[in-house]
Amino acid sequence: MSGINDLVQVIEGMSEEDLTRELDALEERADLIRFALTYIRGRGRTTTPAEPQIGVREPVSQISPRRPPQNRRKAILALMGEQPDRTWHYRDFRAEMIRNGWLEPDARADHALGVAMGKMVKDGLLHRPERGYYRLAPTDQAGLGDDGSAEP
Repeated sequence: MSGINDLVQVIEGMSEEDLTRELDALEERADLIRFALTYIRGRGRTTTPAEPQIGVREPVSQISPRRPPQNRRKAILALMGEQPDRTWHYRDFRAEMIRNGWLEPDARADHALGVAMGKMVKDGLLHRPERGYYRLAPTDQAGLGDDGSAEP
């Protein structure tokens, strides 16, 4: 029982921000472990299982990478476009990109994804309703060109 008392003392000494940061770090580590398990379990596989459905947690052994879009922006738009009304927490979106095989589970790729999503918010492609959450920005389809950019 002393372990619980020690934990309570540690938690009481932490701010909400510290606890949130600690939880984010643990969830990121869990995502990396899931990716590692997927990789290890997939090495001996001779056939590819069906692709996972977005937003549905499947056993790690059933996850298979899909062919990534040509660039990071297209990958972000493709994944968000599968559920256009969904608001994604960054951590969940990042995990789904990793599950699809479209993002490496490392700090450099994580930073690049965050930068890309931030630029996409500034460019009007994504909307950030609150810190850490993203969704597709509402668009007027009549004003978009074939490549998805606004026409002059």
